[in-house]
Amino acid sequence: MVNRTLFEVPDKKWYIFVEPDTFIFWQSLLVYLSHLDWTKPYYLGGQINIGGIEFGQGGNGYVISRPALEKVVSHYQNHQKEYEDFTEGHWAGDCVLGKALKDSGTSLTRAWPIFQGDDVGNMNYNHQTQWCQPTVSYHHVSPSEIQDLYDFEKAWMRDTANDTTSFLRHRDVYRLYALPRMTAPRVDWDNHSKDDRGPTESLESCRVLCEADNACLQYTYNAESRCLTTARPNVGQAASNITSGWILERAQKFYDEAEECHDVNWIS
Repeated sequence: MVNRTLFEVPDKKWYIFVEPDTFIFWQSLLVYLSHLDWTKPYYLGGQINIGGIEFGQGGNGYVISRPALEKVVSHYQNHQKEYEDFTEGHWAGDCVLGKALKDSGTSLTRAWPIFQGDDVGNMNYNHQTQWCQPTVSYHHVSPSEIQDLYDFEKAWMRDTANDTTSFLRHRDVYRLYALPRMTAPRVDWDNHSKDDRGPTESLESCRVLCEADNACLQYTYNAESRCLTTARPNVGQAASNITSGWILERAQKFYDEAEECHDVNWIS
């Protein structure tokens, strides 16, 4: 893949690889890359490890600078059989590429949570880790969600007067994308509430159970008449035979009580 990429387009500063179910906030990515020196070997991605090999997970998207791409292609061409044999016994192509990049002298820059392995509807939002970090990518995104996120980004860019220095943090996506979608209860929708509170008589009784717990932000009521709740806010995704609801003022409070974000850490 990288061999063919360099052959087809040898003169680019950065090479961006994504999977079909990856979504990229292009404006945020361009701002990120503007803080880095493309003449140096870079391999940026959301880190994962298989068998002691650290690599950028393909679904998160990853970025390789031209010098790093040239180095790994040259290394591959000189050790082609070795990597073909290794690939034959391995199930993860992105892991094989990570090994080749490391062997050629370019280690992964661990860019999580800027590159995100979760779907925008199933984020582990908290105020300690990713909240103030920029966000560039999401994984496991459906075609309809990709369109929705694309429209969201375009509207956000219009609101910022197309300021090319603007970027989205995770807190911005929560406030501008997630919160407006946490509305009235939604039928055939799973907001990923996981704490099983047992059987209840109805969606309304599930809501009452959630409201009685001050930490509860949202709930689901499934086809088995079980109530599930969580203190972790999420939008969720379409799913059959599940109805989901939110305690809206608590979801808003989750945002309001977070500290303001000032500095930004462009991981390099």
